[in-house]
Amino acid sequence: MSSKRIQEVTQYESVPAAVELWLDSLDCPGEILILGATRAAADELARTLSLGATGRLGLHRWTPAQMAAALATPELARAGLAPLSRLGLEALAARASYRSREADTPGYFAPVSGTPGFSRSLASTLLDLRLSHADADGLTKCGGAGPDLAILLELYIQELQAHSLADRATLMELADRALEGDSPWSGLPLVLLDVPPRSRAEFRFYRSLVEGSSATLSLILSGDEPGAEVFRTLLEIAPSAATPGEKAGGGAALSRIRKNLFAAGDVAGGPLDPSFRLLSALGEGHECVEIARSLLEESKRGTPFDQMAVLLRHPETYQPQMEEALARAGIPGYFSRGISRPDPAGRALLTLLKCAEEGLTASRFAEYLSLGQVPRDHPSPEQLEQEPSWVGPGENLEMSFKSGGDAAALAEGDSDPVDDRSPVIAGTLRTPAHWERLLVDAAVIGGRDRWESRLGGLETDLISKQRRREAEGNEAAGQALQNRLDRLRNLRGFALPSIEYLGDWPHQQNWRAWLDRLRQLCALALHRPETVLSLLAELEPMGQVGPVTLTEVREVLSQRLGVLRRDPPERPYGRIFVGTPQEACGRSFQVVCLPGLSEGIFPRKACEDPLLLDPRRRRVSAHLPLLADKIQEER
Repeated sequence: MSSKRIQEVTQYESVPAAVELWLDSLDCPGEILILGATRAAADELARTLSLGATGRLGLHRWTPAQMAAALATPELARAGLAPLSRLGLEALAARASYRSREADTPGYFAPVSGTPGFSRSLASTLLDLRLSHADADGLTKCGGAGPDLAILLELYIQELQAHSLADRATLMELADRALEGDSPWSGLPLVLLDVPPRSRAEFRFYRSLVEGSSATLSLILSGDEPGAEVFRTLLEIAPSAATPGEKAGGGAALSRIRKNLFAAGDVAGGPLDPSFRLLSALGEGHECVEIARSLLEESKRGTPFDQMAVLLRHPETYQPQMEEALARAGIPGYFSRGISRPDPAGRALLTLLKCAEEGLTASRFAEYLSLGQVPRDHPSPEQLEQEPSWVGPGENLEMSFKSGGDAAALAEGDSDPVDDRSPVIAGTLRTPAHWERLLVDAAVIGGRDRWESRLGGLETDLISKQRRREAEGNEAAGQALQNRLDRLRNLRGFALPSIEYLGDWPHQQNWRAWLDRLRQLCALALHRPETVLSLLAELEPMGQVGPVTLTEVREVLSQRLGVLRRDPPERPYGRIFVGTPQEACGRSFQVVCLPGLSEGIFPRKACEDPLLLDPRRRRVSAHLPLLADKIQEER
C-alpha cells in the first residue's frame, strides 16, 4: 500500500496542478475517488483533470455525507431503518421534549422547553452529542443542564429505536461498518478536497476510508491549523505548505490580506495594487448594485461569468438584494441556496393550523383568506377520502414557484370563467371579495357552533332586509342585498366545511395520522399545494412517532412552510456563483466579491451552545466542538 501524505495549499488555483502532479507520481491511470466539501467542488476538480492533455476516466465524486449515505444504504435496508432528514430530526427532538414535559422532568429547561425555538436548538445539541459519541452518564456527571440533557438524549434514542429511524450519527456508523467489509471503493486513490472531519464519527469514517485507499492526498486551506492537526493524526505525516505562485497572488495586496487579516499584532503594510478593491456603499441594496456594476466591468475585460463569485456572509439579508441587483443588470446568477420567495400556500396552511389551535377563530380564518389560496372548486367528501397525488421530497415544481411569486402568471393561469357556483365572486388573485367584511358583520368570534349560528343569522337578516326593499320598490337596494347574499352563501359553502374539518381534529395522534389530515386539508383549502405536499413527504419516516399534538406539528413545520425555494439550475456554467464561503470550499474563481464586511457584523460573532456551555462540554467529551473551534472555523 502506498504511503499516505497530506499537502497543504495556500491558493486554490494550485489545487488541480497539485492533484495532477500527485496522480502522475502514483502512475495510476485507473479509478480515483474525490471527496469535496460540496459536490460542485468535486465536480469542478474532476472536470479540470479531465480537460488535461492526458485526460482521466473513472473519477468518482462525492461529498462525505453523500458517500456515507451510499455506503450505509444496504445496511439501512437490512436493518429496516429509514434515514432522518434535518426536519425529521427537529420533529424527533420536539417529541423528546414533549415526552420530557409530560413526565415533569425538564427542571433546568422548564422555563424555555415549551418555546418555539427550543426544539431546533435541542436538535443541534443532540446531533453534536451523537456525533461525538457522548453518553448519558457523562452528561449526568457534568452538572448544570447535563442531567436534563441526559434524559432528553435517552428519550431521543428511544424514539429512534422504537420507530426504526437513522440519524446522521447512525448513518456514519453504518458507513464505517460497510468500509470494513468488501467495499467497492477499497484500493482506490483518495483525494480529500478541503473536508477536514469535524466530529469523532466523521474522524472514524475518514480513518476507514484512508486505511482502505491505495494512497491519499488531502488538501486544506492555509491557516486551518485544526484541520492540519486532524490530518497529521489521521495520516501520520506532517503537512507540507505549497508556496503561492505569481498567479496566486505572491506578495500582492490580496496575499497580504489573506495572511494578516486575523493577525494578533502589528503587520507590515505595502503598496496597493488591483488585486484587491475596497468599495463603500450606503446600505445592502446599494452595495449589491455596486457589486453588479463591478462584475459587468470584469466581464468586459474578458472574465467569464462562471469564473466570478459573490460570497455572502449573511445570505438571509443579502441574497434577495443580490437577486434583484443581478436581475436589473441582466447578469445570470447561480444561487447555491436556490431562489426563495414567500410561499402563500405554506403560510396559509400554518394560519389554518393556528386557527384550529385557537378554537377556530374568525381572525385567523380571515388571515388565511387574505393569502389568496382559496381553491376554485370544493372537493367532495369522496375526493377528500382519496389518496392525494404523490409529490416527493424536494419536488418544488416550476409552476408552484411562479404562482408563489408572479401575480401576472397566476392571473393568467386562473383565467377560466367564474360562475355563481364558484367560491370566488368578483375577487382578484383568488381573494374572495368582501368575505372578511361579512365575517365582521356576522360577528363571528370562534367555535364551530358560533360559525353556523352567526353566519345563518346574518343570512336571515339579509333576506328580511331584501324583502322589505323589494316591497318598497327599491330595486337597486334589493339587488345590492342579493349580491351580499350570494357572497355570504359562497362564504358559508366554503368556510363551514373547512371549519367542520378543522374542528374534528383530535388533540393528539401519531405523525402518520397528522400527515394524512394535513394532505386532506391541502386538498380542501389550498389552491396550489404542491410545495406543502413536498415538505410533508420529508416527514414520512416519522409516521409511527407519536402521539404528538397539533402545537408540536405546527412548530416543526413553521420554519420551512413560510418560504418557497427553487433549486438552482442543474449547470452552473455561464452564471455567477452566489453562495456562502463554506459552499465555495475547494473551488477557485478569478474574481470574488465579499459584501457585508462592515464593523459589527464582520467577523460574525460566534456563540456557545445555549443548552450545553463549553465548561460542561469539556467534561462530557473531548470531541465536542467548543466556542474556540467555531471561531477558528469561521476565520
